[in-house]
Amino acid sequence: MNEQQWSVDVRLDEHMADGSEMSVSARARLVGLDGVTLEGAGRARLFARHSTAVTISKKVAVARALADLSHRLLRSAADEEAVARRANRAAQEIGSPAQPDIG
Repeated sequence: MNEQQWSVDVRLDEHMADGSEMSVSARARLVGLDGVTLEGAGRARLFARHSTAVTISKKVAVARALADLSHRLLRSAADEEAVARRANRAAQEIGSPAQPDIG
């Protein structure tokens, strides 16, 4: 079995959005993917400063960052698959004998 481990690093930042409204932003970064780093972002508003509201807002921001990262990872895999299929198709066309022109 060939086991691999990929790590996701999540960073949170609380800040003032427009001078009066607090928000929390999150960045989720996938490292160790063949040298490629993918990053997703998420944000949530802080409607209250008590600890329960802050914790909920942080969870929402992280969930949004992970969802964004997931979409980017799927898009990257789909792009790579399309390139591999085109290369495979081209290799098959080059390696196969020419088709007679029936017309």
